[in-house]
Amino acid sequence: MISVKMISDISRIKPTINNVLTSIREELTENEFFDVKLTLDELLVNGVLHGNESNPGKSIDLKVDINNDKIIIKVEDEGLGFVYRKRKPVTTFAETGRGLMLVDGICDSFSVNNNIVTCIFSRNKN
Repeated sequence: MISVKMISDISRIKPTINNVLTSIREELTENEFFDVKLTLDELLVNGVLHGNESNPGKSIDLKVDINNDKIIIKVEDEGLGFVYRKRKPVTTFAETGRGLMLVDGICDSFSVNNNIVTCIFSRNKN
């Protein structure tokens, strides 16, 4: 399992994702790599901007666990948390609201428990 604590600074997202992806690259198929990269980007941006309100005094905890059956990604911020409700697809050009919906759409299991978002990808789907 990979466990990373990142300060809540938007400029830290890309290097954090690159470090995580570099360390797990050999374990992922091309499709899994794309899905994990998109998920990490959306969840970390959401945690920094919305959860921690870009407060560099707060942090984001990221955990990635990969085994033969699944990939589990957990992101926890220090915000107040929220209740996630699945929405209809966004048909406007709104600036927010698409990230979690995208991640929910590509994960096999997606849940939000206050300020912890968990995304699970099933592996070896045939």
